[in-house]
Amino acid sequence: MAYDEKTVKERLSDFELPSEDSNAPVELIKDAIEGGMKYQQKILDNIKQIQLLITAESKNWLSSPNLDTPTYQIVGGVDGSFFPIPSLAGYWYTPFSIAMISFESLQDATHIGLNVKSESDFFHPPPKATQVVEGFSSYFESIPMLIRRRAAQLMLYGETRAIELITDKLPANSMIFIDGPVVDPPAGAPLDLISKRVEAIKTAWEKNIIIVGIVKRIHDSYLSKRLFEERWAITNWYSFNMGDRVLMSPLFDQYREEFDGFDHKLFTPWMDTSTETQDAVLYNLRGLKRISGLYQSARNTGLTRIEVFVRSSVNDDFINTIWDKVKIATGKWTYPGHSWPVPVIAAHENCKISKEMAITLHQEFISKLVGGDQHAFSSIYSLMLNEV
Repeated sequence: MAYDEKTVKERLSDFELPSEDSNAPVELIKDAIEGGMKYQQKILDNIKQIQLLITAESKNWLSSPNLDTPTYQIVGGVDGSFFPIPSLAGYWYTPFSIAMISFESLQDATHIGLNVKSESDFFHPPPKATQVVEGFSSYFESIPMLIRRRAAQLMLYGETRAIELITDKLPANSMIFIDGPVVDPPAGAPLDLISKRVEAIKTAWEKNIIIVGIVKRIHDSYLSKRLFEERWAITNWYSFNMGDRVLMSPLFDQYREEFDGFDHKLFTPWMDTSTETQDAVLYNLRGLKRISGLYQSARNTGLTRIEVFVRSSVNDDFINTIWDKVKIATGKWTYPGHSWPVPVIAAHENCKISKEMAITLHQEFISKLVGGDQHAFSSIYSLMLNEV
């Protein structure tokens, strides 16, 4: 698709920027069109190369578990949320929410799903299944670049506490789904946070409770690296410049087209990823090995990475047994029309902090803070609201 002046002017009108005011918007739109055409072809070429590689591999590398197999009836879900807001005098206000969900049977979740009139109704867990662990709290930091990292660390302390509490609450031989990676340090976690998380996972293992991380947004490519380098002996895989989500999607598409797997819940085999990231190495040094794989609940849904920790000393046969349990439970607890297990969705919906909620909480906080001397704070407060 080539561009012309008419196309450029039409796009400018979308932004309410008259082209005669400046040449910059015109040139930027031209560059965007040319760049899009260039990289579209590059991406298509890469995908075609990948498809050629996987033509004979998808049958051998993907599997769909037998969902008639009995699975965990009692499961939990854990998630945390936070939202930094600029506050007075260079400080930031950050509300936190940590929630854990427990389902006592698959029938509870099925019953909810069969009687819904809107999507939001689906996420109401059984009575007393939701517990807010930390509630709302606040944290102040005066250096903006450190805000999100520090806030994420504090949220993970709360999330780790939720794992401890729900492990204590659930009976033996259960499963806990976490919204996000099991190893989830924001740009490098403090060692004491890693130690707390390691102990929480080990305590769960003592009760034969498996903790499963459900990673919705995949930015890494180490699973693709393992597949391309070790299975296909391709060392220039990185030239594709894509992450696992894009690189591996053709593998799933190929399987569904060739083996009539349109409605199947598909999984890759597990891979040892305990040395792929610096943080995973720190867990491995503390006796926990990370295994990972990819999951797709149905055709035209995104790929999800699954993470599980096992003791570093266990053999492959033991890991195969654990991975089979994880596949069956993940598949059965993921309902039609959804990409992830019900406990993950429910935990997320019960703890998420939207921008609107964070602003409202902050306004309540500020209204009390400045109540004694509104005149002194009024100009600062007005400027601060414009930054949100």
